[in-house]
Amino acid sequence: MQSQKRSGGMPNEVRKGVDPKKIITRAQRQFYQICTRKRESTCPSERRSYIVRKDALQSEMRTWKYPLHFIDFETIAPALPHFSGDSPYDSYAFQLSHHTLDEDHEVKHSSEFLNTRYDTRPSIEFLDALYESIGPILTEGGTLMQWSPHETRTLQTMLASPITQAELSPEKCAGLSQFLQGGSSPMVDLHQLASRHYYVDGSSASTSIKRLLKPTIDASDELKRLYGSPTYNGHNFTNFQWYQEDADGNAVDPYKLIEDFSSDETSSPIAHGGAAVAAYSDLVLGKVKEDVRKKTESSLLRYCELDTLAMVMIVQAWKDFLKE
Repeated sequence: MQSQKRSGGMPNEVRKGVDPKKIITRAQRQFYQICTRKRESTCPSERRSYIVRKDALQSEMRTWKYPLHFIDFETIAPALPHFSGDSPYDSYAFQLSHHTLDEDHEVKHSSEFLNTRYDTRPSIEFLDALYESIGPILTEGGTLMQWSPHETRTLQTMLASPITQAELSPEKCAGLSQFLQGGSSPMVDLHQLASRHYYVDGSSASTSIKRLLKPTIDASDELKRLYGSPTYNGHNFTNFQWYQEDADGNAVDPYKLIEDFSSDETSSPIAHGGAAVAAYSDLVLGKVKEDVRKKTESSLLRYCELDTLAMVMIVQAWKDFLKE
């Protein structure tokens, strides 16, 4: 059986219809959501349930080579160019976060990058930092993960830029191109796997990582065990506890935790991509004072770190669900 078998699991008619060899269709995902809402209206205290296409997801995960690398970019494509020589809607990345998960289950926030200076385009520095972060995969092994093809598209666009080709070394251009489709180490799209093989109560049938994270924590005993004490350390968090309960005993959304974290520092807390882009624009256009600049940069770094940690958490939950 591919779904959770606790009392709060999917109704029998859903469980009997699960075919582990097939993907979760859009119609099925909508039907699961209807079942979820009916159950929540009658038994709101029941535990979160999930559906996993076990055989298909396991087949994908068996192809992964450790350590697993999780990458997230923050990007912008402004209508009014920020830098001389740019054209309207030229896209570039200004921030990245990089987590790793090894075979011994150790989680590490391996690296990060943020450039908010208003006197220089961040593209080349970003690509230099990215190569330093993920380049070793090409010689030491591992699998690079993204959530949606955004990172692949951004990297492809940046590598094709005449500026990049003129200023980034041929070695780095060639190395980074190996993470694109057709390269030796193309990125794995976790969003695609979630769309095809995973549903969890409380996600509103969405496969956005920000909509999946909280209900996945609610459904996973393993995540509660791993993150239910103040033991997480990264570049921007010290002894932090990601699993915290609200008054009803449900997980507090980690993105709400960093929003609360940031609210003491900036007038606009950063807990989603739109806020990150707006904050970056204010910084690069010199619209903030120096003390606010430092606090806003700290908020950006925390937000991006959580994005890659969220990917780690989803994979850890999947590994746990597949044991059942």
